[in-house]
Amino acid sequence: MNIYRSTRGWLAGLVAAFLWLLTEIGLQVIRRVFEDQVNRAVNDDSFLAIFASRQLTLFGPRPLQWARHDGWILAALVLSVVVAIVIVGLITALAARGAAPGSSVFPLFLSTWFSTVIASSLAAAIYSRVVNREIYDVEHSFGAQQVLDSLKTGALHGLQFGIFVALVTAVAWLIIRPRPAAAPLVPSAPSNPYGARSGDQYASPASSRPDDAPVVDEPTRPIEGDQPR
Repeated sequence: MNIYRSTRGWLAGLVAAFLWLLTEIGLQVIRRVFEDQVNRAVNDDSFLAIFASRQLTLFGPRPLQWARHDGWILAALVLSVVVAIVIVGLITALAARGAAPGSSVFPLFLSTWFSTVIASSLAAAIYSRVVNREIYDVEHSFGAQQVLDSLKTGALHGLQFGIFVALVTAVAWLIIRPRPAAAPLVPSAPSNPYGARSGDQYASPASSRPDDAPVVDEPTRPIEGDQPR
C-alpha cells in the first residue's frame, strides 16, 4: 500500500458527482419558480434576465418538457448528464486518491471546481447541438460558432456554481478521508546501571562509575624479584 495515496478517493468522486447533479436540479427548480419574474425582465434586457435565462440553468428553462416530446432531446439530455457526472466524479476521485492522508484539501477543492467547468462545458455543447436542430430548427448546428458559444456558456455556468460543489466536497473529504497512520514505536535502548550516556554502551564500568561509588582496593601481588630467598 502506498502511504502517499488515499484509498477512499472514489468516495470523494461519488460525493462530487452527486452534488453536481443535485445542484443542477436545484437550479432548474429555482428557474421554474421564478419563471414569471424572469419572463417580465427579459424585455428590459436586465442583468437578472440574462443571468436567469442563460447562466442559471445549464439545459434551458424546461428540458424535461422538451424531452417528453422529442426522443433526440431526451437522448441528448441523458448523454449530457452522464458525461458530466463521469467527468466530475473521475477528476475528483483521482485528485483525492493522489492526496496523502492528512494533507491539505485545497488541491482537491481546485480539482473539483475545475472538473465542474469542464463537465458543464461539454454537457452544454452536447445538449445545445440537439436543441438547436430539433427546437429552433437551426441549420448547420455543428458549426464552430454554436459550439464555441455553448462551451463558453457552460464554462461560465460551471465557474459560477461549481464552487459550491467543490466547497461541500472538500468539507466532506475532511470527514471521510483516511487518517494518517501512527508512527511505529521505536524500542528504547537498555538503561546503563552506571549512568552512561547514549553512545557509551561500550564504556568500561570503571570509567562510567559514579563519583560516590565505593572504591575497593585490590590486593597487590608481590613482584617475583622482591620475594625473599
